[in-house]
Amino acid sequence: MPWKERTKMDEKRFLIKEYLTHNYSITELSERFGISRPIAYKYIERFKSEGWEGLEARSSRPHHFPTKTPIEIEKQILDLRKKRPRYGARKLKAILERENATVTYPPRSTINSILSRHNLTNQPKRRRRIKPKHVYSVAKYANDIWTTDYKGDFKMGDGKRCYPLTLCDMYSRYIIGIQGMYTTNLKDAKAFYIRVFKEYGLPDSMLSDNGVPFAAAQALARLTRLSAWWIRLGITPIFIDPASPAQNGKHERMHRELKADTAKPPASNLQSQQRKFNRFTDEYNTYRPHEALNDDVPAQHYGKSNREYTDKIKPYEYPDTYIVKYVSKNGAVRWPGNKWLYVSTSISGYNIGLNEIDNGLYCVWYHNVRLGYLNERKLRIEDYRGRLKRNML
Repeated sequence: MPWKERTKMDEKRFLIKEYLTHNYSITELSERFGISRPIAYKYIERFKSEGWEGLEARSSRPHHFPTKTPIEIEKQILDLRKKRPRYGARKLKAILERENATVTYPPRSTINSILSRHNLTNQPKRRRRIKPKHVYSVAKYANDIWTTDYKGDFKMGDGKRCYPLTLCDMYSRYIIGIQGMYTTNLKDAKAFYIRVFKEYGLPDSMLSDNGVPFAAAQALARLTRLSAWWIRLGITPIFIDPASPAQNGKHERMHRELKADTAKPPASNLQSQQRKFNRFTDEYNTYRPHEALNDDVPAQHYGKSNREYTDKIKPYEYPDTYIVKYVSKNGAVRWPGNKWLYVSTSISGYNIGLNEIDNGLYCVWYHNVRLGYLNERKLRIEDYRGRLKRNML
């Protein structure tokens, strides 16, 4: 026969049966069953008052919770969460405290517990962390660096695709503008930037990826007609490393919220989609707390730039020691000996400056941006990394 297994309840019943024989004292029973005398007395008293049911295991949960969150407060948290399903405990707490300054709300951990208890939490996927190779750009004040990019395109209800062009202030996280477009061409993008520059002024720098129309990977200094125009306005273009979106992480994080709030599902047409973008921009700038801003909203940290936009751009004046050359429509400059030196079509119609730093070696500049180095003997320009080469036409 197999061995018989005893449970805790079996041991309790056996204790009582042995007690009822009156052959053992409480001390002897305690030693025999390996329990303390108070525990033995406890079960004997329960048996006398409740019978065998008194030996069942009882919950140790306290009858009173002095620090329990009031039902009214919990309801406010749940209502706001259902209204803003993408907001976590920190943002919910910040909004509630902002709207009800006289009410004391529980800490973030308690709010997380409340959301978890009602199955309102999203478990994020674990992502592999990779040490970055390059230092990220850091803005020191508002309008120091603006970030711009196209959010991934998506199909609208009418079958056409929408390409949202986005622009943010890196320091304050303030969304300067979001414009839905049918294409990513230069004309529409430039019109968007002109409208924004007229309203908000000019930043000191503009950070973007290497896509069209911001950069051209095979061009000197990666310049395109758009980024060359920024330079003429006094805006320094900054390009992230190829395939390194984390270097523009703040902007990409905003894109994730933009997609969730405005493209799932998309609107029926571009006009309706733009209204969704406008509502998202207003909420993001004036309502949504940001952890990096100590739960303030971006509008509390942003102000328009003092640098005003003008259509009339003064010609750039290079130092007197520079050799100034005009870039023709073909993207090249004339060189002594009836030769052509190719530079870039993105700056055709404008002057470049060449500063001789050694015999036959020049540093080539477009405004305050260094394009590369010219070796007069080889008659070609290499970029400042010495990798991209441009030969004579």
